[in-house]
Amino acid sequence: FVAPDTTRLVSSGEHHSTVYGYVYGGPNAADRVDFDSVTHVAWHQFDIDAYGYIYDYANWTTYYEEFVDAAHAAGVKVHLTVMPYNEDGSSPLSKMRSALLNPTYRANMVEQLSDLVNDYGADGVNIDFEMLQSETFDELVAFTAEMAAEVDEVYVSTPTVDWGNGYDYDELAFASDGLVIMGY
Repeated sequence: FVAPDTTRLVSSGEHHSTVYGYVYGGPNAADRVDFDSVTHVAWHQFDIDAYGYIYDYANWTTYYEEFVDAAHAAGVKVHLTVMPYNEDGSSPLSKMRSALLNPTYRANMVEQLSDLVNDYGADGVNIDFEMLQSETFDELVAFTAEMAAEVDEVYVSTPTVDWGNGYDYDELAFASDGLVIMGY
């Protein structure tokens, strides 16, 4: 009889996991998050128009304080999710195209988002631009890098399959702090 080897193998290197969650903003948002189970939480959502102007549909500027305080007390980072929506009746894809392809409009997004992050105690931005096509391939990377120069952290939500060839995964990973792969 030989006893099994119960010696634990020690892995080399440092391990780090990011557990990223989203919360629909508004009143009592902090009550809807188990802050002990996540490392990052993204306040959902900030819309844009075709010129890169940000709309705060989730009332971040009204309800941020309790949310940020609760998250930071638990050691959780807070990000703001920029995700074009059809709230105003326009196509999210056309708004993303317009805002990404024009450097002035991209600068509008960067300036406004960084102000909302830096002035209200958040830690970064989550870029959730879905269904992009190849025409904005380089511009999404440029926007990510421009955003990363202004806030502490930037994460980019990406599809599991890039049907439109709109995501340069390697360059986005390099320009950001991480990719959130939407595998649902």
